[in-house]
Amino acid sequence: MLKNYLLIAFRNLFRQKSLSFINILGLSLGLACTILILFWVLDELNYDRFHGNIDNLYRVEEDQHYSSGTYHVNVTPYPSGPVWAERIPEIQNATRLNGVGGLLFQVGDRSFYESNLKAADSIFFEMFTFPLIHGNPKTALNEPFSIVLTKELAQKYFDTDNPIGKSISVNNQYEFTVKGVIDKVPKNSWIQFDAIMPFDFLKEIKQYNDHWGSNSITTFVELNNEADLVKVDTMLTNIAREHNPESTTDFLVAPMKRLHLFSYFGYGHAPGNVQYVYIFSILAIFVLLIACINFMNLSTARSVNRSNEIGVRKVVGAFRKNIITQFFGESILMAVLSTILALFWVQLISGVFNNISGKDIVLEDYMNYQFLIALTIVALLTGLISGTYPALYLSRFKPIQVLKGYSGTGSKGSSIFRQILVVFQFSISIFLVIGTVIIYNQLNFMRNKKVGYDKEMLMYVPLRGETQPNYHIIRDAFLRESFVESVTGTVHNPSMIGSNTGGVEWPGKDPDLEFLASYNIVDFNYAKTYGIEMKEGRDFSPDYPGDLIQSFEDTVGNFLINEKLAQLIDKPDILGTELNVWGFSGKIVGIMKDFHFKSVREEVEPMFVIVTDTTGFINNMVVRLDPKQIATSMKKLEVVWNDIMPGYPFDYKFVNDDIDRMYRTEERMGSLVKYLAILAIIIACLGLFGLASYTAEQRTKEIGIRKVMGATQTMVIQLLSRRFALLVFISAILACPLAWFAMNKFLQEYDTKTSLDWWIFAGAALLAMIIAQITISYQAIKAANTNPAQALRYE
Repeated sequence: MLKNYLLIAFRNLFRQKSLSFINILGLSLGLACTILILFWVLDELNYDRFHGNIDNLYRVEEDQHYSSGTYHVNVTPYPSGPVWAERIPEIQNATRLNGVGGLLFQVGDRSFYESNLKAADSIFFEMFTFPLIHGNPKTALNEPFSIVLTKELAQKYFDTDNPIGKSISVNNQYEFTVKGVIDKVPKNSWIQFDAIMPFDFLKEIKQYNDHWGSNSITTFVELNNEADLVKVDTMLTNIAREHNPESTTDFLVAPMKRLHLFSYFGYGHAPGNVQYVYIFSILAIFVLLIACINFMNLSTARSVNRSNEIGVRKVVGAFRKNIITQFFGESILMAVLSTILALFWVQLISGVFNNISGKDIVLEDYMNYQFLIALTIVALLTGLISGTYPALYLSRFKPIQVLKGYSGTGSKGSSIFRQILVVFQFSISIFLVIGTVIIYNQLNFMRNKKVGYDKEMLMYVPLRGETQPNYHIIRDAFLRESFVESVTGTVHNPSMIGSNTGGVEWPGKDPDLEFLASYNIVDFNYAKTYGIEMKEGRDFSPDYPGDLIQSFEDTVGNFLINEKLAQLIDKPDILGTELNVWGFSGKIVGIMKDFHFKSVREEVEPMFVIVTDTTGFINNMVVRLDPKQIATSMKKLEVVWNDIMPGYPFDYKFVNDDIDRMYRTEERMGSLVKYLAILAIIIACLGLFGLASYTAEQRTKEIGIRKVMGATQTMVIQLLSRRFALLVFISAILACPLAWFAMNKFLQEYDTKTSLDWWIFAGAALLAMIIAQITISYQAIKAANTNPAQALRYE
């Protein structure tokens, strides 16, 4: 019996080759897309799950309370970790972690800047599961100048993955000994590094502050299984306030397994990366729905022509259950074939998918029994759902009706059912097209939005090691070049000022007003070099020696502020107002127009700027270049640099490139949505092509009669196209309001956002109608050109 069912199933597949091909191809593409998105979602959900004790690992975070709201930060005071571990019984281990900044590594003639470096306490490799392939995890960071490298970095400098005991020169000042090598840091790890150094090295390079009010480093704790998190939060807070009595900050622990998806920073509670998991999970379901609807539609269309077969089989003794089994079996067979083909597509396009998404997904990594069981269930469900209508509807035909000529192909219920499915899948397709356009518009809006300073032809050179104390010499040498328009120095790089402070005071300030102000420590000509427009007053200038703060032991120095801080001060004459911060005071000499010193997705915060000639605070040299001489200027600057600092490579970055990198996540998401939308339209059009073919076949005799009665080719084409155009139009009516609601909510996450213009919705609807018309035109033209004599001999 089973052999007979399979034989009939394969015969039917080959009898209607084009419809079978379209059906299997459409479902396989939909399944392949869903599988890849599922892998992406699983990778996101499995961040940091490789740590053996992940359920006990937490990051300590802060809620800083101000009159303007609660400001959430993910960093802690430098000395906090060891104190907490000693005083709180629930903490089994604690480690501090901080980026070290770019350092010059040198081994022999190999010399490179390395930026992905971390400093950690010696317990680090016992808390986290980063297995060492060489070295002892318990002692690897015990010595002051020990270092643990990744295998890739070891190969880079030593041509071997086992350089234990060998030395690396750092910044031409320190000799580090390799004490360990790890294989590779997983991509789905929140902690990323190329090398780990002892935490005390931060003191050596003066990146350590023992005050409990200075929050700059990340602290992780490992809690025991019985720990009460609320109690731990309370103890963390109480101990911190013992060391900093003026603090009103609350400390709390956040599970490490939730950091990647749920971490947030600043005012409010942003949704984090988990919103992308939700978005793409829904999109994957949509694409699979489109593919399954397509499959159901074509399966139903293929089946209704088999009424004579059903009648004959019932006459010779087949029961209804036999017919139902046959149709379900054929549907499941096609679903299984589609699933097998989908795995082929996944293997074929996974490389392209990885390039777009930034993942490292390999099909073999997921080929376990759980995945295969889930895939089998999806195939069976798809087959059962798509086979339900033909199996239950056609199997109920009575032999006498069928053999008298009743086929059910003209059934109103059957037709309406297929039309509803077409409307549903095109609604999803139009929804995705609108979403793609709006995401791309938002990305381009952020990229092209004026940030408040001239980001073109603005470059900066990170100052490391001995280059920092030589800043003034390098600056003056650069300024002697004709193509250098201006130079300044800053503690923060131009596109990201990540430091802020409270305690900004001025005469007459409301004592209940509390807020955080971002700050930058700079050299002269700051606004001039950046191209920041001054609303009032002037830039810092060497012509005004009183601007300068010689050191932080000084009690005087002047300030630049932005418009946002000026609004808080709220005085008629702000210029000349005395500002007090960190124990020193000075006058406001200039008000800069607001500019974005973080991502433009964030609101501009209050900000002040102070000027110093102490090179220890100048981490970046910012240079504005003449655009007319850019082709030769970089080579000339490199020559100048090498003359002054021959032991340090000339490493520079353009601000434009930094800003582009800020939006890489949105760019990847936009690309994924774009390809999903294209795929959804292709699958929907495959189904539309199949249905148009089926409709033309069903109406062959009608078309022949119409042509005999004088109908033109244009009239026949309109006859076949009109209904499908109406269905796509209805799809657009349904999709546009839903898309507006969803994308309006999406854009609410951005402080500056693009507009939801009407032409986006109209254009998406028009595009869908044009594509649909092109899709069905082939079948319509083919039917219109049919010889009436052949059409009337049909059947």
